[in-house]
Parts: sequence; structure tokens; C-alpha cells
Amino acid sequence: QITGLDPRDEVTRLLVAARQTGLADLDAAIAAYDRVLTIESDQPEALAYRGWSRALTARQMDDPAAAGEMLGLGVDDLVAAIEADPTYPDPFCFLGIIQYRFVGDASTARPLIDGCLAADPPGEVRGLVEGLAAELADLSD
Repeated sequence: QITGLDPRDEVTRLLVAARQTGLADLDAAIAAYDRVLTIESDQPEALAYRGWSRALTARQMDDPAAAGEMLGLGVDDLVAAIEADPTYPDPFCFLGIIQYRFVGDASTARPLIDGCLAADPPGEVRGLVEGLAAELADLSD
């Protein structure tokens, strides 16, 4: 800030760039979130979306050991996002999806998805989990 530059402005700019990259290029998205996290190591959005991007990358990997390592890094990021801001719904949503769709653990996924929806996630994220919530509810009936 002595130079007149506000690090929050740079974080905002980098987050916008990462969002624009989206899921079209997971490696570029991960790199963009890495840049945010070099400035603000506990930035919840960057942690959550780097974690989700890593999880999606793991699903595309052919080497099971490398995929497991990448998925573990993604889960670590999501847990860190929750620790950084327990009111931010997105990492709960992503962890719920991972637990059910990737790991096959409905009982662990259910409270994560319920918590995600209760926290009123943004529409795009809500769309990812509403069907999953209904599916999980049917399993418990």
C-alpha cells in the first residue's frame, strides 16, 4: 500500500480472470487461483475454486495414483476454504459432490449438501447440487 497499490484490487482482478477462465481450462484456472493465494493465502473463493478445479482435474487423469494425489489436494483446499470462511457455501457444495459422485459416500455427502443449500449458494452452484440433494433424499427414504 505504500506504493499506492491496494492488494485487494489485485486479488479482485485475479479472481475475475480466474472466473472467466472457468472450467474451460482447468490448468489455467488453477494457476489463476494460485496467483490469488500468493497474495492472500486464506482467500476462500480462490481456495474453494482451486480445490474444485483440482478435483475435476483428478477425474480426467489416467494415472490412479496421480489422480488420488490431485483429488487430495483439492479436498485440502476445500477444507481450508471452509476454515477461512465457514459461512461461504461453495466449498460445502463441492465437498458434498466429491463425497457422493467421486467417493460414493452418501452419508457423508448428505449433511454437506444440506448445509450448502441452507447457506443459499449462488445460482450456478445451487444448480449443481439441487438434483443431488433430491437423489440423496431418495436414498434415505
